[in-house]
Amino acid sequence: MSDTEKMTFSANELIAISTALQTQIEDCQEYLKDPKLTFADKAQLNQVIQYSKSAAARLDTIFKENGINPQKI
Repeated sequence: MSDTEKMTFSANELIAISTALQTQIEDCQEYLKDPKLTFADKAQLNQVIQYSKSAAARLDTIFKENGINPQKI
């Protein structure tokens, strides 16, 4: 087993990551409203949003599987 397979994160660490992802998604969505953005910038921001949403969804699954409610911790 490699070192990365042995990594363990606490619930609080995962919640912090989840919160950071949500903030990143919201910030990118807000920034997309800037009419001065180029098409390339918009495409890049949309890609960041999609990756962040995917990671956030995985964290939500982990929370659900472990009976963790991040809103209450």
